[in-house]
Amino acid sequence: MVAVFKQTDALRFRTPLVPCQRIPMDTDFLADVIPPRYAVESDEEDEENPLLPPAAQANRVVDVKIAGDYPTEKPMLLAIGLAAQTWAKGVGLGEVKASIVLNGIQVGFAFSPSWTKATVVVSEATIRIPTWAMYAYAEAVIAALKPTSIVILDTYSAPQYIDAHPISAADAPIRYLSTDAWSPVGRGASPFAPPNVLQATSAAFMLISALSSSAATLLLLPSPYSMLPPASELSSLGLSREIDWPTATMAAAHEWLLQALGEQASSKWDRNSSRISARAPWLTLKRDEPPPDSGMYL
Repeated sequence: MVAVFKQTDALRFRTPLVPCQRIPMDTDFLADVIPPRYAVESDEEDEENPLLPPAAQANRVVDVKIAGDYPTEKPMLLAIGLAAQTWAKGVGLGEVKASIVLNGIQVGFAFSPSWTKATVVVSEATIRIPTWAMYAYAEAVIAALKPTSIVILDTYSAPQYIDAHPISAADAPIRYLSTDAWSPVGRGASPFAPPNVLQATSAAFMLISALSSSAATLLLLPSPYSMLPPASELSSLGLSREIDWPTATMAAAHEWLLQALGEQASSKWDRNSSRISARAPWLTLKRDEPPPDSGMYL
């Protein structure tokens, strides 16, 4: 221990040095001070704001091109994602009339089948469109095809659907949204009601139609999966998320699609029709990416 000595007047009388009393240093001088309003502990990872987008993503470009001979100013029947995979295999679409390319990648295909007056567009059957490109993609397709009305087939997550009277995923109904008076409620469908929301390309098509006061109807097949997080880039839809809906469900959805177009169901959906090969180039899915290594560090 180190002692501190102080020289006093006692030195005049040749007295020994007297050690001073040691001051305790355990006192916290900031104990009664008001703490700062924001106390943030930071390290080198927090030097940049993670909420700010990288410079490369600040101004993303959406380049949509439609190549081929496609009709315009006709109704459009649009099938999207997992619903398009199953529905397209039970109807006769014929040859591809045009392809829709987003930033150099084919994401959609247009057909002119004989059983409908509408232009049929199969979109995102094998690939996911990032959220930031959905509205521009829908806007470009509508601007090119100039549809007189739009009928869309897509999916919603039955396990995540919020309802006053919860329904099991196995018994979940087909749901719908419409900008006009058309409604299949009496035939077994239910409205897609708040507070549920859609974060898909179909929502962008419906929004554009609503803003322009155009007729648009969206039929939503119940999906047993939870919704995937929004994609940040174009990515494969994957093989593990295919859905095998009952034949009765698909037949009803196909009939309602045509009724929403103002047509009679002259052609029925048939699972065993073999009208389209599952190996069609526009239905060929890529394998899922391998999951990240989740091994534990010992």
